[in-house]
Amino acid sequence: MTLRYLTPDQLIARHPAGGVTYLMRHAERVAFEKPGDVIFAVLTENGIEQARRFGAALAQTIKIGRVNSSPLKRCVDTGKLILEGAGENLAIHSHWWLFSPFLRVQHQDRQGVAVWPVEPTDRPDATYLNENLEILSRRIHTPINSGEIYLYIAHDTTILPFLAYLLGINRVDMNQIPDYQEGIALIRKDGRVALDDPAYYNPAYYNPAYYNPAD
Repeated sequence: MTLRYLTPDQLIARHPAGGVTYLMRHAERVAFEKPGDVIFAVLTENGIEQARRFGAALAQTIKIGRVNSSPLKRCVDTGKLILEGAGENLAIHSHWWLFSPFLRVQHQDRQGVAVWPVEPTDRPDATYLNENLEILSRRIHTPINSGEIYLYIAHDTTILPFLAYLLGINRVDMNQIPDYQEGIALIRKDGRVALDDPAYYNPAYYNPAYYNPAD
């Protein structure tokens, strides 16, 4: 199975006038070296510049209408730096539901929520927690004005299961997490949040007969 994400450049190329929500991973962070880094890891110098560049690129054609973030510093800082790069002065709304556990790992005889204390070299497959993702889907908003974009800044372990959830995939390969600042573009469809183009994210396996965000 091959899943794809949008980079910031691809997002702007596909939606130059905005009108979508971008659920994205934070900018580049320092490597995890101890368990506490899962919570406290900060952005690298490169990550700081990544976020500023994204904001500057958005400002060329799209207005940022809202920024929501996981409360972890690397996500909040990504939002602040994007706004700085865009020359925007907006409040960042932090929500624990953008960081809450969404994955249940099936690894040998151990089951638990996917929280990585170190950089993993062998990521197991995982199933996701539908009830948590349903809550997430109801809390994500999309722009009313076509010239705006809403940003939701979260984590790889948020975005991968949410993408699978919207595509109707029951298990996820933890090797297919998004890179820094990659994400998915979301629209409103039949009153619910949905992918802008499901076939883009899973071109080999997408089948319209199985795509139903209401399931």
